[in-house]
Amino acid sequence: MKVLFVVADIYFSEPLGIMILSAVCKKAGHQTRLAVVAKENLTEILDEFRPDIVAYSTMTSDENSFIYANNIIKWWSNDRSHLVKRIMGGPHPTYFPQVVNKLDLDAICAGDGERAILSILDSIADGKDLTGIPNVSTQDSPMILKEVVENMDEIPWADRDIFYEAAPEMKNHGIRSLLTMKGCPYKCTYCFNHAFNTMFKGPGVKLLRRRSVNDVIDEIKTLVTNYPEVRFIRFADDVFVTTDYEQIEWLEEFTERYPKEVGIPFYCLLRADAFTTDVARKLAKANCVSVCMSVEAGSAHVRNKVLKRNMTDEM
Repeated sequence: MKVLFVVADIYFSEPLGIMILSAVCKKAGHQTRLAVVAKENLTEILDEFRPDIVAYSTMTSDENSFIYANNIIKWWSNDRSHLVKRIMGGPHPTYFPQVVNKLDLDAICAGDGERAILSILDSIADGKDLTGIPNVSTQDSPMILKEVVENMDEIPWADRDIFYEAAPEMKNHGIRSLLTMKGCPYKCTYCFNHAFNTMFKGPGVKLLRRRSVNDVIDEIKTLVTNYPEVRFIRFADDVFVTTDYEQIEWLEEFTERYPKEVGIPFYCLLRADAFTTDVARKLAKANCVSVCMSVEAGSAHVRNKVLKRNMTDEM
């Protein structure tokens, strides 16, 4: 089947969620393409690619862009007499599932979509409805089953080609983004992660999931081979270092192997409570040259009572 992924715009970094889903689809034998609402003529892309499914990846701030795109795609489907199923994933439908009715969509996906999208494609190909697929809701059926993908190594590496075909100017940028993990153990009130954890928690469910060091390093090596422009790695994890014992072990292995096997300078996100002298030494040894460590508020009351950062002034 042909899957057209749609994003609102390109924000100087790769849309990793879409790129990973594209890799999942291609591995299963499907064709994919990426359309960027802000820079491309959707009608021309639809005429050329003639997708079976359009998959929107949506943040709440971009909803108006997708209302615009959705109207074009509905018109095109009727005008060309070509049936197109429209689905939406990403943060917006995860936390605002009513969008399935608002945009008259065939389905939405909450949370992890790597398995859900293949089940959606198989069901559509077989002429079945989408009810009962984990993480998926339709207009007639709310999400019945939920799942998280715990084994991150089962997920294919991000499909870089789909992005650079849609935005060739980005290929010459020296920065490449990667995800090494999903999930966050913290409960900062302004962030989506605490809501995600509440939604998907359950007996034995592992919400903090990380790829093996082998998988991460192998992807970066392949990146260097296929895209020699890479000069800097941006780890896009919400927090690269936590105080969890398993994560500390992961960091130990990563910071030992990365400088020997890769060595490309990198950037990551940290929290003050996990940024110890030992962590700083390990990251420096691995060639981490930049970190972002948010304070969020200088007032202890705002920082800890309102935002729930749980960090002292001294820290």
